[in-house]
Amino acid sequence: MFKQWMLWGVLVLPVSVAGGGQAVVAEPSALPPIDPPGVWHALTQDDATTESKCIGNPVTPLCAVETVIACFVRGSDELCRIGKGLDRPPGLFRGRPGIGVWERYRVAVAKRINPKKQPFLNEEPTKAGDVSLGIQSLFCQKVCETPDGPPTTYLIRPMDGRWVVLTWETPRW
Repeated sequence: MFKQWMLWGVLVLPVSVAGGGQAVVAEPSALPPIDPPGVWHALTQDDATTESKCIGNPVTPLCAVETVIACFVRGSDELCRIGKGLDRPPGLFRGRPGIGVWERYRVAVAKRINPKKQPFLNEEPTKAGDVSLGIQSLFCQKVCETPDGPPTTYLIRPMDGRWVVLTWETPRW
């Protein structure tokens, strides 16, 4: 179900960012470590039971991605706005998210983008300083789905002192 939300988010959320400030080259420290196989993080409907302590504060590429994932898990337009760097909330949610919904995820790939070699992701041109994170995720409601398929690739850009998720793509397999 979350995979459908994510696909829907790609189709509905516009690829625009607030500000338009100059991108700076990402420091190697901006990249999160790759999680070993079998290591999963939890992202729930509240901060107290979520491992990430930066949801809503995209100070790193992973914090921006976690904010976007939390937007869907929590049904929060404000988190979508923050994670995507939008001027206003996108108006995706009109109610509460499903009861007992959460997400387990792991960082499978983390790299700085070389705009001369990196292809566009969902037709979004890459720039110096962009980061790509491959996040493998499991939608959970009572139990988690079985891990399968390739990770979702997020394109994240530094803008105006924060990171924003420009787009994401889950390859068909």
